[in-house]
Formats: sequence, structure tokens, C-alpha cells
Amino acid sequence: MKKKLQLAGATLAIAAAGGGAALAAAHGGKSATAGTTNRTDLAAAAAYLGTTKAKLQVQLRAGKTLATIASSTSGKSTAGLIDAIVAAETKQLGLRNLSTAQRTRMLAGLKQRVTSFVNGTRPAGAPPGGVGGKPPTA
Repeated sequence: MKKKLQLAGATLAIAAAGGGAALAAAHGGKSATAGTTNRTDLAAAAAYLGTTKAKLQVQLRAGKTLATIASSTSGKSTAGLIDAIVAAETKQLGLRNLSTAQRTRMLAGLKQRVTSFVNGTRPAGAPPGGVGGKPPTA
């Protein structure tokens, strides 16, 4: 049970540190749509890589980064994956009722945050240890 909780926490931290950062950052880290953005990121990654979100999550849980997965997928690249996720997030933001200033603030640094997410690194400004600033514990 402890291992499952740690794995779930680690998966959530990976997802939250990446794509959800764009929306969460614009709302002081409190975004009801961060989960939607995380799903958008994984869905975009899975579509680009020609796999399912479930299969992608299995590889992420095994310790691979999205960059590693993209590099080992025939005809795919890390840069292409980053572009696909950025496009999906940009499209998602376009569907929301936002002011120009809100949209601009959310898009600022988006490519860098997605790049960090794909490379499996913590983006600048993310809490140490993942969600809540603490490493997942049981």
C-alpha cells in the first residue's frame, strides 16, 4: 500500500510540475483546471507518440522521461513532442474565457515549462519535492 501511494504521489508530482504549471502559475498555484491541463499534456504526448495515455503512464512510472520515450520512438523527437504539448495547451487556453492579459500571462514561459516537464526536471518556481512542497509519503 505504501509503495502504491508513493507511486501515485510521484506520478502526480510529475504531471503537476509540467503542463499544469502554466494554468496554476497564473492563479497563484491554485487552479481548478490544472488537472485538465495535465490530462491535456498526457493526451497530447500519447497522440504524438502513437500510444495510449495508460501505456505512457506505465513507462513514466518505470522511471522513463517523456524525452527518453520520444527519442526511442521511431520517427519521433523530443522537440516534436514539446511542440505537440505546447500546441495542445495553447488550444486548451483558447477554449477558456480569459482576458488577453490572463492568456498572455499563462502563455509566458509555456515552452520552457513543457520542456522541463518532457525532460523530467522540476521547472523553476515549482515546490521542492513536488505537489505541496513535500515528497510523497505514506
